[in-house]
Amino acid sequence: MRSEPRRTWGVGDTMGFAPVVRVVREIMAATLLIACVRAASATVDVILPDVQAEPGARVTLPIEVSDVTEDQLSAAEFTLVYDPSVATFISVTTVGGLAQGWLLSHKSADGQVGIAMASARPTSGSGALVYTVFEVLPCATGATDLTLARVRLNRDIPVTIRNGSIAVDSGPLTDFRMRLPAAWDLVSLPGAGDPAALRGITATAYAWDAPTQGYRLLQSVDARSLPAVTGGLFVRHLRANDSALVSMDLDTNNACVRAAATTLYPGWNIVGAPAGDDAPVSVAALRDDSSTGWSSMSANSVLAYDPDTRSYAPASALEAGHGHWVYNALGREHLVALPQARDLVGGRHAPTRRTGLAASSAGFGMRLTDAAGMSAEVSLVVSDDAQVGFDALDVPAPPPAPGADGPLMLVLSESRPSRLMRSARPMRDNAASWLIATDVPAQGVLEWDAAPLPDGYIATLDLNGSRHDLRRPGAVTLPPGARRFTVNVTFVAPNSTRVFANYPNPFNPETWIPFQLTAPADVRMHVYDAHGSRIRSLDLGRLTTGYYLRQGRAARWDGRNADGSHVSSGVYFVELDAGGHREVRRIVVGK
Repeated sequence: MRSEPRRTWGVGDTMGFAPVVRVVREIMAATLLIACVRAASATVDVILPDVQAEPGARVTLPIEVSDVTEDQLSAAEFTLVYDPSVATFISVTTVGGLAQGWLLSHKSADGQVGIAMASARPTSGSGALVYTVFEVLPCATGATDLTLARVRLNRDIPVTIRNGSIAVDSGPLTDFRMRLPAAWDLVSLPGAGDPAALRGITATAYAWDAPTQGYRLLQSVDARSLPAVTGGLFVRHLRANDSALVSMDLDTNNACVRAAATTLYPGWNIVGAPAGDDAPVSVAALRDDSSTGWSSMSANSVLAYDPDTRSYAPASALEAGHGHWVYNALGREHLVALPQARDLVGGRHAPTRRTGLAASSAGFGMRLTDAAGMSAEVSLVVSDDAQVGFDALDVPAPPPAPGADGPLMLVLSESRPSRLMRSARPMRDNAASWLIATDVPAQGVLEWDAAPLPDGYIATLDLNGSRHDLRRPGAVTLPPGARRFTVNVTFVAPNSTRVFANYPNPFNPETWIPFQLTAPADVRMHVYDAHGSRIRSLDLGRLTTGYYLRQGRAARWDGRNADGSHVSSGVYFVELDAGGHREVRRIVVGK
């Protein structure tokens, strides 16, 4: 969370900053009276040095003056501005300087230091007047300018100012290159450095403000708006009709880059990706398998952006240079790490852990396409493994990218997240339903393939007073604008328990025997020869109400008897034994 601006007060003798300023200005007024009876003062140079320092180091920087000869200096005020993302102000002292022993005070806020100093015993000459002490941040990169925004010596001494800087001494740099498409892209930096090359080619950039869950238009792209590894931005470059190659020198060995960590706020967050040596880092590396609860989240909550289709899809890896959406459903802030592949425990790359659909699941998709060929899709799934509300089988839909002008189609949910790309639901009272929201700027086409639902399931689309059967392929035209409609899946239970003709028939060597149940039952299939002797029993176990008609669900006989030998060709009989219901069918084994 953002902290309040850092403020410190340093006091010389027993006086605070404001009293010292009053004393300074009284002395300045007195020196002005003296100056009025003398010739004009000579210009004094005020100088800050340029220095280099390693991350975490403390540096002492003098504010130097030169040629204080014609006027003796008895009072001074300075306002020094710096970048707090690179260094932090520690203290100021006159010890060892021309102003040693002077009354001194300072006041610092985020990125700015005010210094006031005065003495009844003036000084002159050239050298350090006062010393400032800064500490370079442990994860700092690049440089900060040290700018004297305000300088007053006595009351009227003219000055020339030469500002200084602190440059962070980085290790060997990596030449990182990324290609920006002729469209919006979600980018990140896998190392620390100044994104000047990206800034120089970016026309528009948006940052995602996770605490408020909204976009923020940026005036410029810098290291604060695009931090290494942990952040990402939506950018659109100046060459609107062509891609652009951007090259940057980045520090990927910085200790803070290799151990990058970020806070995931409740809801949507954008994170970057660490540097990879030969392959991207699996999204599993994002997941903290501690007692914090993040291990219960699905990799489906990490999504990548495709600038070509302007769409999202679950990500299996964190790719350097790309930003990624992460949904935090824990309802509280959570700290996660983004380690480089070489720092992963148990191997160079974490195993990919994706949440797939169970074999018992049944799903189908719908697609909305506009006249320009842009499309949006949703996937609807019926699964016994699904829960009511958001779970690991669902795929949340991130906020639309800035400038998105294509069609929109989402599954709306009463729980958070309220917008889904894929929604898996269990059957409750033999039914499941979804509310779909669409918005298309111009006329669009809503289409679907045949829903591959199990026998007994019916899927319908209710739109504008018409009902469409989703078990067969179809399409409808949607006029411009936003609308909502429902998709319903219902299960119609069999009205009788029956066994049907086997297929193939005649057969050799195996056949499938379909049947249906009106109620749960322990099911067996008995096979008899032409003389009525039982030669084989197939125990199918306890089965629920439903249809067992297709291969994989129907009973299978491999043409062998209880001893495992192939039976001879001829006529046989199969009996369905289910909860007291018995029914016989004739089958034929061919040559």
